[in-house]
This record gives sequence, C-alpha cells and structure tokens, in this order.
Amino acid sequence: MAQQALHQTGKNTLHVIQEEIFEAFVFSVILPDGARVEDMQVQVEEETTLIVSLQGYNRQRFELSPKAHPDGINASFKDGTLTITIPKKA
Repeated sequence: MAQQALHQTGKNTLHVIQEEIFEAFVFSVILPDGARVEDMQVQVEEETTLIVSLQGYNRQRFELSPKAHPDGINASFKDGTLTITIPKKA
C-alpha cells in the first residue's frame, strides 16, 4: 500500500506529492500554468536530499529515506507533471 504526503506551503511553492510504493519513492511535481519543464532543476545532494527548483519559485528540499537508491533516479514529464522516481535499495 502506498503512503502519500502533500507538500505545498506559500504562494511561490511548488505543489509536490510524495509517495512511497513497494519498489520506489515517487515525487510528483505539478508545474504551475506557464511554467516550462526546461526551467526545472532536480538534483540529489550527498545522496540524502532531493532538491527541486523552478525559476521564480522557492527551492524545495526532501530528505530521502535511507532505503532510497539515488543513483537509479529517473524523471519523466507528462500532462504538466514532472514525476521523479527513486528506487529502493535491494
């Protein structure tokens, strides 16, 4: 069963839904109207923190679970949502 958390506070904060599913941690970033995925920046800092930013919006930081395997990070964009998937360690 998936666990889900919504992260959104303030006018210039991105709408992010965080889920834990059986095999991965999934972050769904809903881009605001007019925003371009090309202006998004996604990075993992020291294998413990996911950082998501978009020009004109606050940078958001998410502490990763010790079970996360950030070397296998994958991102896809569809219908205004950037989906970031970080697999769990075996």
